[in-house]
Amino acid sequence: MKKMVLLLGCLVFVHAESIHKNELTPEIKESSKYQQEVCGDDNHCSANEEFISNVDISEAFKQDLQKEIRFPKYDIRALIYKQILAMSLPNDNESVKKAIVITTESGDLNAEIEITKSENKLVVTYIVEAEESIKTYIKTPNGVKILNQTSML
Repeated sequence: MKKMVLLLGCLVFVHAESIHKNELTPEIKESSKYQQEVCGDDNHCSANEEFISNVDISEAFKQDLQKEIRFPKYDIRALIYKQILAMSLPNDNESVKKAIVITTESGDLNAEIEITKSENKLVVTYIVEAEESIKTYIKTPNGVKILNQTSML
């Protein structure tokens, strides 16, 4: 009886694990495909693709940057994203530019920010030191696709 319960438990675990892998695999493949498409073999480049359903561009922009601030990959990026969130979005077919200084423990960093908006697209670019980051928000019928690219200049 104990062997039957143990065997049943193992089967349930293996089945659940295979379902979990099948759910995650398409996203991972799609993300690495986008990474390869954008960066090629450049080791100083990273790219990924995300999607937020049932939102407009400005809401996706806010949600995405708030997530980046709450769970920062790098502290400097979180500080820059706070500055970007505080900026007013431009009207359609317009751009806004801003130069900021980020103060860190190791010194001041100059950053240039540009936000460009069209009817169905918002592009946020910042350059700090030798890093360029581009976030592109594209309106789709079901939500907003977010394309992220960071590279060294």
